[in-house]
Amino acid sequence: MTPLLLAFQFLTILPLRAGLKVRDGDLARSMGYYPMVGACIGLLSAGAYFILMRWMGTSAAIVSAIVIPICLSGALHLDGFADFCDGFYAGKNKEEILAIMKDSHSGAMAVVGLFCLLALKLAFLAGIPETFFVDKAGQLRAM
Repeated sequence: MTPLLLAFQFLTILPLRAGLKVRDGDLARSMGYYPMVGACIGLLSAGAYFILMRWMGTSAAIVSAIVIPICLSGALHLDGFADFCDGFYAGKNKEEILAIMKDSHSGAMAVVGLFCLLALKLAFLAGIPETFFVDKAGQLRAM
């Protein structure tokens, strides 16, 4: 159980520290649970999407589907992607790329990369036809 809780603790902002006795190798074993943590975040995001699609409309549902995983993960993936963009678009060799990626400041390429990534997520979610989720009577279709 400790590796699962460590996976949630590492990949989310959820405070799951209660009584964990961490042993050597527990963090490494927790990596096997990373897909489960991602699936839980995705299910929460999808659930919010479906609820908001019904009560608030498509725009609120789409934005929530993008924002909820960001909030739950503490923007961990976005930070890594921003570092990647800065390092690989500005660095000339391996040492320079790694030095740029370790820098805590975001450069222009990080900002451009994050904007493009979030814009693509928005466009892809907006491109899903509403009939994919809603039947002819206007009720959400069970997947």
